[in-house]
Amino acid sequence: MVPGQQVSLPEGGGHLRFTGVRSDSRCPADVQCIHAGEAIVVFELQAASQAPATLVLSTESLPADASAGDWQMRMLSLDRGAQPAAKVVLQRKP
Repeated sequence: MVPGQQVSLPEGGGHLRFTGVRSDSRCPADVQCIHAGEAIVVFELQAASQAPATLVLSTESLPADASAGDWQMRMLSLDRGAQPAAKVVLQRKP
């Protein structure tokens, strides 16, 4: 997903939107840094019949997990750049 992108949840269950990157202090890919830094990303989960939930995840230790209502989300990676793509997995809690 890229910032601003929204995907529908299965079975008419609402949507997940990648709100954006709140901050990104990660070391550039072609530079050797003392500290790797981290990015903070924000998603909005609007599940059916539930209030919207804001999910805030950090790249400090990937994969990063967050949950809201009946849903569990895992961010596996976040690209670099002006519109960094996030690889996420969203599933219903068992």
